[in-house]
Amino acid sequence: MKEEGEQKRSPVGQPGHIGKTRKGFGRVDRFEVSHPLICSSCGSTELSEVIGFQKQQVACLVPRSIEVVEYQRTKCQCLSCGAFVSGAQSEDIIPGQDMNIGLQAFLVSLGNYGHMSYEKQQELV
Repeated sequence: MKEEGEQKRSPVGQPGHIGKTRKGFGRVDRFEVSHPLICSSCGSTELSEVIGFQKQQVACLVPRSIEVVEYQRTKCQCLSCGAFVSGAQSEDIIPGQDMNIGLQAFLVSLGNYGHMSYEKQQELV
């Protein structure tokens, strides 16, 4: 139980903790690019050329092996209202995660029912 004067831990990195950044997978097996079709602000279909994009690499469980897919969402500007719009995000991924839903479920199963350690799961992926 916390005493009255004691501070709660911050949900972000603690002072003195060396942070880690995801470095990607070193290879991409497939690319998927999503382009916006309409402006989400005004509904116009008059969009500029691509002016930017967001990338997210995700490891996916596929029939033969694990495949690394880089999803790219292009960004355009609406020529009618000036709003910036991006392509839709794939339903197969979770924002900020580097494994898709199928691969995450598989690894949970290996850990819970197969009693495979986290280190062994990392080697597998």
